Amino acid sequence: GKQWYQRRVRAEHLEHDEEEVYRAALRVISSAAQSNPIVQAHCIEQGYLATLISKLLSQPEKLAKSTIFTISAIVRNLPAGLDAFSSLQGFNTISTKLALSSHSPLQRAILTLYNDLLRQEKVDGSTTVLAALEPASVMLCKKTHTLLDSTATPTDVLEETILFYSSTKQFCSQDIKQSVTSRLKVIQDSVGRKKRILRMQSC
Repeated sequence: GKQWYQRRVRAEHLEHDEEEVYRAALRVISSAAQSNPIVQAHCIEQGYLATLISKLLSQPEKLAKSTIFTISAIVRNLPAGLDAFSSLQGFNTISTKLALSSHSPLQRAILTLYNDLLRQEKVDGSTTVLAALEPASVMLCKKTHTLLDSTATPTDVLEETILFYSSTKQFCSQDIKQSVTSRLKVIQDSVGRKKRILRMQSC
């Protein structure tokens, strides 16, 4: 796995001016690093994770989505990856990107990464992710509230937002909690009506 990967990606590919070269490097890294701790560790050691994090805020949202996917492939299910991500200010960087984003696929990618890391944290009995999220908690609570409060938020983003809020609501103010609780009741009622309509249509 590692040798196959090393033959195809070099650090300069992630710094290349041509977007297609950068995207090609992302595809190779994502494929090789997925559930492969040897390649994941190599990506961290060679500074690839640091490069991806440093480029994220300046990237257009469609490209940033691909970067998030590759970051996820490097850090998920790897304790050292989570530590490196935290020390490189990765949590603050993607929280800022989420707060600024109006692009639903990017929003979903970031929320999915957070939810995957939070889910793994529960299994491990750790508090690394929650502790790293706390400095950005005000920004994240506002964005969570905005996504949940908007009727334009797509269903897939809404689902990830609800899951994220359930893990991080201790950071939110009482006003936001009350507003989100009311909104969730509306969402649940709406989902219930849709299910009843579908059942009637299938009869």
